Amino acid sequence: MNVYGVNLVVIAAMTSLSWRFAVAERLVADHRAEDQVRAVTAKLNPSLGLYAVAIGIGLLAPRAAVFLCLAIALYLLIPFRIIIRHARRRSDS
Repeated sequence: MNVYGVNLVVIAAMTSLSWRFAVAERLVADHRAEDQVRAVTAKLNPSLGLYAVAIGIGLLAPRAAVFLCLAIALYLLIPFRIIIRHARRRSDS
């Protein structure tokens, strides 16, 4: 688990660095709203720390760490803001 966890930390760090560079250099498309850029940044920020916690948990409970890594990956992949916005629109109409 720890080798896998270290790989995930490196991937999360590189993704975060790439995103921050793209935002700082204004490489993100202009049609993207500022709140969308902040939402992606807010999602990427905790992932590095959470993967580090998963490595620590992996020393004691490897299976729990695997499920935590899966939960972090799902959190990063699933667009919760869009789902919530869609659900609100559906309930309003």
